[in-house]
Formats: sequence, structure tokens, C-alpha cells
Amino acid sequence: MVYRFPNNPSGRLNLRDFVVFAEHRSGWAYCIAAIGALHNDRGVLLDDFVEKRFSWDYENNLVEGVIPYREPWVGIFHNPPDMPEWYHAFDSPQQLLERPAMRESLTHCRGIFVLSEYHKRWLEPRIDAPVESLVHPTQVSNREFSPERFEQNPERAIIQVGVWLRSLTRIAELKVDTIRKVWLVPNELALRYHAMECERLGLDPDRLRLESDVEELAWVDDSDYDELLSKNIVFASLFDSSANNLIVECIARNTPILVNPLPAVVEYLGEHYPFYFSTMDEASFKAGSIEHIRLAHDYLKSMDKRRFTGVAYRAAVMASSIYQSLPLPSGSDEPEGNIPEKFRRPNCSSVDVMMRHVREQLRNHSVLRKDPKDFDLSVEDRILEKFRQEWQREN
Repeated sequence: MVYRFPNNPSGRLNLRDFVVFAEHRSGWAYCIAAIGALHNDRGVLLDDFVEKRFSWDYENNLVEGVIPYREPWVGIFHNPPDMPEWYHAFDSPQQLLERPAMRESLTHCRGIFVLSEYHKRWLEPRIDAPVESLVHPTQVSNREFSPERFEQNPERAIIQVGVWLRSLTRIAELKVDTIRKVWLVPNELALRYHAMECERLGLDPDRLRLESDVEELAWVDDSDYDELLSKNIVFASLFDSSANNLIVECIARNTPILVNPLPAVVEYLGEHYPFYFSTMDEASFKAGSIEHIRLAHDYLKSMDKRRFTGVAYRAAVMASSIYQSLPLPSGSDEPEGNIPEKFRRPNCSSVDVMMRHVREQLRNHSVLRKDPKDFDLSVEDRILEKFRQEWQREN
């Protein structure tokens, strides 16, 4: 799919492709919008989602000549290094680095960004290119979590959110009777992952869903999602993580998230976050403890959230050694580092416009029912063209 930002003569990156996840609240669309000001039509190619080109669409991209890259490029790796072997091993960074097209492309690579120091420590010794870590940004919601709103909520719940690289069965193991247990099921893909995990555990997925006390909630729009996170708590049992949209969304809203303390999770939430769990007994106890919920909320509320903004994300990219090493494209008459006024802030309203179009159009075409690698790219082309037009009108 083709995505075009307005050309900035002082930018150094060519953001000519764009990956969309319609289920995410802000997600990767916001991250790319935040650095849209750095786009230059003659800049160095940015592959913003290396896994898409070298894993999901690998065979097609080989046939069409998209890869290997034979020009200078910068990439962003997403999938962390400790993915279970039974869980999409084809998409793991270990397998990705073994592919001939990737090995050839790396000879032209000017640098790789990752979204945690944990991921950087793993990747850095394995490639002959600079590796730097960034903090995944997110949009701030006007509706923040309130302990009072939670306690007054007659249907208060602990909600399992998300699909990728997390257990979808463990919420059923929570032993708590003071709040509801809810699984937010965005699409049929989530049910497939649930079935895959159940098969691994020797469980019948249909029977587990029927007999457990976990309620299922269908996909909700952004407004309803923000409302849910303002008066309920969140649960995630992750297999591995580099950056996780759910983590940063909860940080932005001060919403307590009961989560296991993986290395990258601790980078984002901090070592002393009071709502980690290591066993399901601990998770069950904390899920039912108003004291721990309040402690988690107070902790999140006290966090300095400036590093999670789009402005901070763009500044980190610009200050990175990778970006600073890129040449200013020839013919650029703007002073180095100058960003015209209209490019200086991530255009959040444009992101909202785009994501609304994405969700409406993808639902209409049943794309949300498919695996990400099966997305109808022609549909996404049309959606992203609408975003391009919106962006140009607003700027």
C-alpha cells in the first residue's frame, strides 16, 4: 500500500510505505504520523515494519522485487526475540535474520530502530548496522481512569485486551469474585489465536469459552474503548514484548494494568510498579485488592509521561545517531534541521480521521476477519489516499 506525507525539503527519511492495524486505539499510525515531518521524497527509505516486508509478505515481495533492498535504508523491528516456537515462529527475528533477502538488504542498511533496550541488546550483536531504541508513543485520552469511578461502577471488570504475543486463556484462571472478568474480542483472528493456544495446552477452546466465567465483549469503537479504560482495570499475560500498545495506552490513562514483569514491560512501567504478577495466585489477589488498584493508579498518575508523546518520539528520532548520520538529500535548500511550522506537531486529528476510515472500510470488506498478511492492500490504498487528502487539507 502506498502512503504519502507532504514533502519536507529538510527531512532525511522517505516514509513511502505505511502499516495500519485497524484494531489499535492509536498504535502504529500515530507513531508514523509523529515523524511525518521528517519525510523527504528523496530521503533514505524507512521500512517502518520490517516484519511485513520480510515475513508476512515475504514471497510476494520477492516476486515483485520489493526486496531485497539494494538502496540505503533504515528499518524498524517490532517482534521481540523470545517468541514461543509454537507461536508464529516464521515471524520471529531469528528466522527473519536468516532469510537471504534480509541478509542482502542488511549490507545496505544505515540503521535499525527497535522499541526497547531489551530488543536492542539482543539485536545489536547480530547485525552489522547501528541499532537504537525508541519509546513507543501514544495519544492522550481526555478520559482517565478514576478509582472512584471504578468503585462506583456497578459492572466493574478486569478486561483482557489485545491479541498478539499474549495468553488468551489465563484470564479464565483468575480467581476473583468481586469484579467481572471480560475478554475484549476484536475479531475472528483473536479466536484463532485462542484456539491455537488451547491446542497447545490440550484444551477444547469451545468448551473453555462455554464453561468459564469470562464474558466476551465484541470490538468497540475508540470512544467506548476510552470509556472502558476509564472505569475498569486491565489484564495481560504476555509471552514476550518489546513495545506494547496496551501498556502505553494504560500509562496514558492511568489505568491499572495487571501484567507480568517482562524486561521490556519493566522498561516502560518501571521496576517498582505495584501491579505486576508472577503467579496466577498473585494475579488473583491483586485483581481483587482495591488497595493495590489504587496504588497502581497513583503510581501511573505520578509518572512523567512526556516521553510517551509524539513530539518526544520525533525528537528522539531526530537526535538519534542513525538519523544524524543520514545525508541531507541533494537539492534541499532548507537549513539542516529546520522544520517548517506546518510540520512541527503530529497531527492527531488526521490520525483520528485515518483510523476512522480504516476501521469502517476494513470492516465493510471483512478484512478484520483475516490474518494480517492476507489484508486486501487495494482496500488499504484507497483508505490511505483519503488520509493523504485529509492531511494536505489540514496542513
